[in-house]
Amino acid sequence: MDKNVAILATISGIAPVFGFLGTVFGVIIIFRDIAEQGSLQIGTVSEGLYLKMISSAVGLIVFMIAYIGYNNLVTRVNKVVNRMESQAIEFMDILETPSN
Repeated sequence: MDKNVAILATISGIAPVFGFLGTVFGVIIIFRDIAEQGSLQIGTVSEGLYLKMISSAVGLIVFMIAYIGYNNLVTRVNKVVNRMESQAIEFMDILETPSN
């Protein structure tokens, strides 16, 4: 039942890393643009800041969706497993009761 649930856990684990990677690329672009233009104006850094903020936001949004989905599925699987265990115990009790 929980075969593919690990995929969501992996996605929720690496999504913030991709957001951070985008942040690093954004800062690299900022420094490149400053070096090329030789000035520190808002127009020089705006492209890199835009990339930095978008990638961070997307990484966090993907993380939240995957983490909520993962926890939801784990909770559902645990409920089903608990119900199956309870019913199996009840069935075993029925089989073990002595017949008169």
